[in-house]
Amino acid sequence: MISVSEICQQLIALAGQAESHNENINSFYVKGDFSADIESTLKQLADLIDSDEQRNCFILNIDDAPVGLSELEQYLLHQHCAEFELTLNKKNFIQGIYSGAGDVDEMLYTSVSAFKNENNGLGLNNSLHEGAINSSNNTRIHVFGLERAFGGPKLSVIPLEGNMTNGDWLTGSQLPSSEVILKHVHVVSGDAIAINPQQFELTWGSIDCAEAAPYRIAYAKQLLVALCTNYYSDEKIELKGVKHVKANILSDGVNVDASMLSGLAECIKWCYSKDDPDVPLQLVIDRLSLECVSENLMELKSKALIYALEQAKSNYRFVIAKRSDDYRKELKEIYSDIQIVTDKFADKTLSLASELLKSLLTIGFIFTVGTVSKAVVNNQLLHSLEGQFLFKVVGIFLIFSFVIRWLNASADLKISEKALKSWSGKLHSHISREDVNKLIKSQTIWSKIFYWFSLATVTAIQISIAYAAYYSNDTLLILGL
Repeated sequence: MISVSEICQQLIALAGQAESHNENINSFYVKGDFSADIESTLKQLADLIDSDEQRNCFILNIDDAPVGLSELEQYLLHQHCAEFELTLNKKNFIQGIYSGAGDVDEMLYTSVSAFKNENNGLGLNNSLHEGAINSSNNTRIHVFGLERAFGGPKLSVIPLEGNMTNGDWLTGSQLPSSEVILKHVHVVSGDAIAINPQQFELTWGSIDCAEAAPYRIAYAKQLLVALCTNYYSDEKIELKGVKHVKANILSDGVNVDASMLSGLAECIKWCYSKDDPDVPLQLVIDRLSLECVSENLMELKSKALIYALEQAKSNYRFVIAKRSDDYRKELKEIYSDIQIVTDKFADKTLSLASELLKSLLTIGFIFTVGTVSKAVVNNQLLHSLEGQFLFKVVGIFLIFSFVIRWLNASADLKISEKALKSWSGKLHSHISREDVNKLIKSQTIWSKIFYWFSLATVTAIQISIAYAAYYSNDTLLILGL
């Protein structure tokens, strides 16, 4: 396998011999007069690269003429060179060697000084904006000359070719995701703010070393914003607790230690591990608002964070107990409201059945009382025009009376059910509207099924009788009358 360390050594040698050089997150650039030392270094560099894919990452110009590394020796035999210019696409080079599949975002720095440079392109000074680290990918940074590694589940900073990662690397973070945090933190900013502490999490290695200082600050800012009430900018954030605190998270001259990060991370993990993070977040903020002795939250002490978390956990039990009592009271009220609606379904079911019975008794009365009964007995009315007319009137009466009763019952039930959902959703603060609707549905389903079954049965009988009465000639023939 190609030795990236040896390549970095040759690049550093070129930079030391050349007039100018520059290194950023994506590329390494060097330019200067051509000399025997430069020629020797370039030849050694060309010998170290053993594939066309890697050679394509190097762009060499000699006297403004492009020269491939594989053609370098042949080119130098016939040319007198005055100056050279070399550019290395570091990003493509290191990505192809370590993670060609792209599952890890690989980066390379040829020296510790380039890695620590404020213009290194990692975006640590504005860690709340999207950048090389503040993205959705896992990030691994290779630094030539780095002595101590550090990182977390999604971030690894390691010496070049020094396999010094930890078991936490690529195991997944327990911190909340950006989408979850943004549901509970109010961001008031014209800039695109990316709150994503998972990307900066530090859990292993030499977290307290000097090289890790910018990463500790970036991580602390992410955690503090995830814990605040309102974020406007680094110069202005708000904690609306027992005291209304207006503070900042400026990092100039601030030293963030690992114990402070650990305390902040524990607060965030505990708050967002609950089903409703708003309550534990408010409890922690209440305590922190009393503990703040400086306008700069970056100066919070680990003891204050530990104490705030302990107090929040203690108070959370009492809050949950009270919420549980309120929840049971609201649940009892909902069950009472549901009972009213289910009773109404039962009443309407009984009403439909009883009206059917009344209709049948009315028909029976018509055919068994007075002159009608005499006419029927004498077999004079059944097949007369008057009799046929009477049967049609009875059929129409059955249909019309049933439709009126059904419309009345249906409208009454619809209004009752809609009113139940409306007032239950508005009057109960401890039970979500979705839970209320599920509870109503589960408790009324069987009443509805019984009502629909009774409605279907009564409808079938009523329509059958109405049809038989309306077409009485066919009905009498079938009955042999």
